[in-house]
Amino acid sequence: MLGSGVWWIRFVDAHGRYRREKAGTWGSASCFSAKSGDDALAYSRAHKRSHGDDESRMKRLKEWFGNREADSLSGPEMEKRLSDVAAAEEWAASTFNHYRSLLMLAYREARRIGKVSANPARDIRHRKENNSRVRFLSRGENGEYASLTKVFREKYPVHLAEFIFGLNTGLRLSSQYGGAYEMIDWTRN
Repeated sequence: MLGSGVWWIRFVDAHGRYRREKAGTWGSASCFSAKSGDDALAYSRAHKRSHGDDESRMKRLKEWFGNREADSLSGPEMEKRLSDVAAAEEWAASTFNHYRSLLMLAYREARRIGKVSANPARDIRHRKENNSRVRFLSRGENGEYASLTKVFREKYPVHLAEFIFGLNTGLRLSSQYGGAYEMIDWTRN
């Protein structure tokens, strides 16, 4: 009722039917679209090691889009917002892609639950990342290699062999522990 201070929201459920629910006060109603972000964070906490990063990113996404209904946002509109911030803050392509992925997760979870009917975040273009990074540790008596080796010898002697193996092969930790004998290329050593 007009002037009652009670707000209602309207959305499409999982079966394509329009639904109305009482959201309570204006504060509750305006934040309801942000609840899809909360659903995404719940999924992230349960299934992703990077959930801490997702929480800080979601805070910014809610600042940008939280006062809008999820169905009212378009892919190009979200992409423009991300592109503008990326240019202003000089983001790497990977940072842009992390925000894009989080938006896609939020819409995927909202769609799965029936809060939205489509995922407009799928229209945001993925940016090509340059993941090549060459890093060398300085050698010598006071170099980084010697310093790190010393720390491992003193504080983590059990992991010294793993550390040296990783340094000399360039393998990531997951590759070291997830590797199998069959993965070794004996022709290329």
